[in-house]
Amino acid sequence: MKNKRIIAFILLTLWIGCTAMAIVDGVIRPPYLIKSMIKVVFFLGLPLLVSLCGKNVRLICFSPFPKKGLYLPLALGGGVFLLILGGYF
Repeated sequence: MKNKRIIAFILLTLWIGCTAMAIVDGVIRPPYLIKSMIKVVFFLGLPLLVSLCGKNVRLICFSPFPKKGLYLPLALGGGVFLLILGGYF
């Protein structure tokens, strides 16, 4: 029973996030940079909200990992982001 409640809460949170992004994309229509920031807040914040509200939900993507291998992917991701963002200006 408890697992069904957790799954329902996760699905509800996912639905709320997707609906909010549809409203932002379709109704509000902010500039690209603002829209990207809103997406980052939604899609990083909602899993944290689920993790905080559901005490038994453990998000593997937020578990500790070796930071030594993080620098290269982070730098490459930042470079790609800047390249894409620079293409819009």
